[in-house]
Amino acid sequence: MFLYKLFKPRRMSAVEISPKPVAPLLDYVSRTENRFVHFATSQCDGEKLIQIVLGELADELDLVVDDASHTYEETRASFEYLFPLLNPGGVYVIEDWSWAHHPDYQSPDAPFSGRCALSNLLFEQIMLLGSTLLISEIRVCRFLYVIHKAKSAVRRREIYEKSERGSIFDQIISRDKKWSLI
Repeated sequence: MFLYKLFKPRRMSAVEISPKPVAPLLDYVSRTENRFVHFATSQCDGEKLIQIVLGELADELDLVVDDASHTYEETRASFEYLFPLLNPGGVYVIEDWSWAHHPDYQSPDAPFSGRCALSNLLFEQIMLLGSTLLISEIRVCRFLYVIHKAKSAVRRREIYEKSERGSIFDQIISRDKKWSLI
């Protein structure tokens, strides 16, 4: 509700990996026009995400709030699909990026102990900020960060064509040094 009041979107779509319906979300969607929800849908399902943007959102993507898996691989995948479709000047929010640096996640049997830290994605996006003109700003807070797509950036239409799609991170310029995940 906070984000609705802050941004006042004309259209909104939610993706939830659990097949179990969430009653308050269904109630909200049923009371408000142009609101959609997809249960049993992974944030890694690029084809579905593109369908949602092109169809339900009428190819108008101004805001993405990723409060999904909190894992590097899945969050990176959805960023690679959605950021190129984000309108110039749009905002991309990633929540709970710092979980791997919290004391509760340090033991070998802690949740996500075998997973790469989500902070790796933030580091990659900072390198992308320095290497390209796609991102104008990244604001980092303790539990979330906000990426502003440059107003001069163009939307990558070739993302719709699977054969044309490469990784957005291929544009990072790193003096031929290899990046290592933590």
